Formats: sequence, C-alpha cells, structure tokens
Amino acid sequence: MAVSKIWPLYQTLDKAVKYICNYEKTADGTLIDTFQCTEKFADCEFNDTAKKARKVKNSRIGYHTIISFSPDDVISPEDALKVGKQIIDKYTGGKHQYVLTVHTDQAHIHVHCIFNSVDYTDFKKLQIKDKDLDRLEKITDKVCRENNLSVIEKKSGEKGRKKYEYDKHTAGESWKDKVKNAIDKNILLSNTYEEFIERMQMEEGYQIKQGKYLSFTLEHEGQKKAVRNRSLGDFYSIDSIKDRIKNKEKYAQKEKAVSTKTLPDSIKFDKPISYDANVKKLIDVNKNKKAQEHQAYRRKLNMINISTYAGMINFIKKYHLVYADDFENAKNNLEQMYSQLTDSIKDTYRDLNALEANIKQYQKYLNNKSAHERYIRTSDKDEKFFLSEANKMYESAMYYFKKNNIDISQITPETVSKKMMKMDNLNQRLDQLKVERKSVKNDVKQLTIIADNNRSVLGDEFKSTSKHQEKKDIYDRNK
Repeated sequence: MAVSKIWPLYQTLDKAVKYICNYEKTADGTLIDTFQCTEKFADCEFNDTAKKARKVKNSRIGYHTIISFSPDDVISPEDALKVGKQIIDKYTGGKHQYVLTVHTDQAHIHVHCIFNSVDYTDFKKLQIKDKDLDRLEKITDKVCRENNLSVIEKKSGEKGRKKYEYDKHTAGESWKDKVKNAIDKNILLSNTYEEFIERMQMEEGYQIKQGKYLSFTLEHEGQKKAVRNRSLGDFYSIDSIKDRIKNKEKYAQKEKAVSTKTLPDSIKFDKPISYDANVKKLIDVNKNKKAQEHQAYRRKLNMINISTYAGMINFIKKYHLVYADDFENAKNNLEQMYSQLTDSIKDTYRDLNALEANIKQYQKYLNNKSAHERYIRTSDKDEKFFLSEANKMYESAMYYFKKNNIDISQITPETVSKKMMKMDNLNQRLDQLKVERKSVKNDVKQLTIIADNNRSVLGDEFKSTSKHQEKKDIYDRNK
C-alpha cells in the first residue's frame, strides 16, 4: 500500500532538492535518480526551462511529491525507487524534469520527488487541481497493483483523494488537530529546532511563517486560514517545542499517546521493515503444539527444516562456518566489503553526476555557439531579439565552464561522444557494484539466521574455540 501526497513550491527549490538528496537519508546517495536534469544543478536547469514559459505572478516553480509505502508491503529501497519512478513518469507524462529519491531513515520507506512545474517540451505550466490529485492517487494504486503491492480499497460513496483522507473526514479532524499531530510527530523525529522546521516543510508540506509565533498553512489541501501555534496552547509554543525536542524523555509518554493519532490504523507505519531470507530459521518442532497433535503437520515442519539444512550447506562451505568466532569473522569481513562497495557506489554516482552535468553544458555550448556569434555581429534589433534566448543559453554554459575551470578549446562533438561512452561505462559499473553490494547485504542477513540455526543444533559446542583450528586444519587437508 502506498499513500501519495503533493504540494506546490513557490521558492527555495534548491533547499528542497538538497533536503531530498541528503546522503544520510538516501544510503550515501545511492537512492537518487533524475530525469532531464542533474541532482547538483537541478534548480538552475529547472529555471532554464521556466524562462521559456509565460510569466505568471506568484507562480509555482515546482511540485514536491511524497509516496510512502507500508511495512506490510515487503519492498526494498531499490524497488521503491523503481516503483516511484513508474508513478512519476506516468503522472508527468515524461514531460517534466525531476529529481527522485528514496529515504530509508524512518520505519517506513518513502519516495520524494521534486519536479518542474514547466513542461520541458512545450513550456506549458502545470497547475494542479483536485482532479489532478485524484489522478495521482489512481496512478499510484494502478502501479502498486502492477507490482503486487496492496492498495487502500475505496469505501462506498468515496472516491479520489477522500479515500486517503477518510480518517480526517470521518473523525472530524480540524486543521488545528492536523497541525498538532504533525508537530507531535516531527518533534519525535527531530534533533534540533531547525530540523523540526525543515521536516514540517519538506515531509508534511506546510508553508511556515516564523516570527514571534509560528503559523502553519496547507494551501494545497484547501486550508485557507493559517493556524498559529499560540492558538494550540502553551504545549505548542516555540519555547515548548524546543524544550520537547531537547528533552524527549521528559515528554515521552505524553508524545507517544498523541503521535499514534498521526495516521489511521490502516496506514500506520509502526512495524520494522523485513525481507525474506533464502535460509529460514529452524523450527523447534518439539515445542510446536500443532505438531504434537498432528503427525502430518509434524512431518511437514521436519521437511521444512531439512530444506533449511540443505540451504545452509553451501553457505557454510563458502565461508568455512562452524563456531561462533567463524561467524563473527565472516560478518566483519562482509561488513568491510559492504562499506568498500558503498564507497565505490558513492564515488561512481559523483563521477556520473559531474559527467552528466558537463555533457549537458557541452551540448548547450555547441548548440548555441553559432547563434551567439551571430548575436554579437548583428546590429538588427529584431534578429537580436530572435537570438537572445540562444545567447543566454550560451552565456550560461560559459559561466559554468569558467566556474569549473573547463578549457573550451577541448569541447568538440567528438569530445561529447567520448564523454557519452564514458557515462555508459560508468552506468554499467554502477549496476555491477549494486548487484555485488546487494549480494553482500543478503549474506550478512543470512549469517545471522544461520548462526542462530547452528547455535540451536550445536548448543554449547557452538561457542567452542578449542577445536576450532583443528576443524579448519582437517577441512583444509581434505579440500
């Protein structure tokens, strides 16, 4: 089951992109994807596109979308990125630049997307209305079904956005209640007051005015009048919020009671994420009541255990595992490998981002160079006006080259082709690194399960180290 929400951005696009691309939230930057832009220069690239659109007062410069998955749906961060991309591609029709990320810093996996409000193909601006919100939810449901994920089924007489907000409508939740619940929830998740304000803006979608008091508005949900924190009581004053963030233990019981109201029971994300392992934990058949009463069921459980033993054999041989210290050594080695692979993935992502940004500017320079030269030569006002946009693109590329110390004499169509080939190679390397890291991560999980299984089979012998070297010597001689 995935729950989607969306709100417009009127400013601070750069801040929003930086927030969703935070390396601590995106597994060291490995859970970031982009379309027709680069993570590093997305705000500038969005602006380049927006310049070609018709000017509108108080215009929306982009949209922030969050798609949250329930822990009841077993989905890896990598798969969440793919599902999120499918949803956003269908919603935008592949016509809007975007930065897409997956955050894994909470109990539930969720996708963030910042996309340009301007269509990069015909430069029309997207103005989202209620029907567009309904369409986002329908697309989310459709993609979830295609990927065997659950959805919230419609209740009789309810449709579109309301089925995702039925908790508010049926419980009669006021805007003040909604703000209170959001404050309570994000105080628990924040370490500083600044982080709290950022979370309220980036995770909940509130427009916040700061001064003597705080005012909270959700314009995209139809809230016309701002809610001031002074109307919520002393418990929600600025000083109280800061104190609650600093002294969570002091308020733990009170906040625990309140924070459970944040989401309806059907979509609470309070379970840990778990993944199916290749090797299951052994079943203690003698302690299973049903197995004692039914011979057929006992036989079934024993067959499952035999299958588990078979699955353990290859893994145990691979890492020479018998005793507790064998598992500990193997785990340390695997964790070191995982860390090295993560560093390599991170470095490759950085190389790709830098290369992609360079290629885009190279192409911009080459495509607009002749127009710039004509713009400089001509004195005709009409021709200058006609060439002005291309000239701006050229100047923007030149600014980038100067800022990054790039020698323009080396920029040719052949250079771009070579850079594109290098980018393909980096993408292949990235895919391989991800496969290797996923395999290592799975092995670490398997180690824990198999160690528990060995402990249950060997008992106290599992902790033995006196026979450890002898066993390994025998194994090595018989290889």
